[in-house]
Amino acid sequence: MGAAVLALVIGTLLGVAAALWRRRAIAGGIIVGGTTMLAAVPAFFVAYFLQIVVITIGASATSRDRLLPVYGFGYDEHLVLPLLSISLPAIAFTAQLTATRMIDVLSSDFITAAQAKGLRMRWILAIHVLPHVRPAVIEALGSGLRVSVASLPIVEYLFQWRGIGQLALEAVGIHDANGFIFSAVVLASLFASLSALADLSRPRALFRFS
Repeated sequence: MGAAVLALVIGTLLGVAAALWRRRAIAGGIIVGGTTMLAAVPAFFVAYFLQIVVITIGASATSRDRLLPVYGFGYDEHLVLPLLSISLPAIAFTAQLTATRMIDVLSSDFITAAQAKGLRMRWILAIHVLPHVRPAVIEALGSGLRVSVASLPIVEYLFQWRGIGQLALEAVGIHDANGFIFSAVVLASLFASLSALADLSRPRALFRFS
């Protein structure tokens, strides 16, 4: 849930910024290049990299206070690194598809006509652009979370997080067939739900149900 919220908010904002700054080569290129790189990196690699960064910064700090815990279970600061690891690929997918769809909409004739009438850009974005971009945002969110969930067992193992992915790995280690089947069913159900969300959020599917 936290990863979905982060991906929806931050990914959408990055996508909107990339689309609005499409004529600024440096700013738009940084956003597009950064999100492309994040989308190509698996979530478990992001988790391992974040652990190394936190350990390196903590070791070089003069203060004895730790920056963030790199492993352990807890709904406090222990949640920060696992949440970032899972949400970053989803943020990248959401930003990329949002920017692509928004650039197409901004290049449309009705947007040019609205600008010619002297309408404010905020009004154009809220009334004319966002309704056309919303299905792409939902589809990108579902696709990004689907990729993140695929790496969930490894991410939970790296952070020693007591979740369904860790349960699956422990069940394999102790040859617990019931525990493995239960965790596999839960992960498969979550994966299927995200796939259904991505498919149903496509414009054609929304048009059929409307």
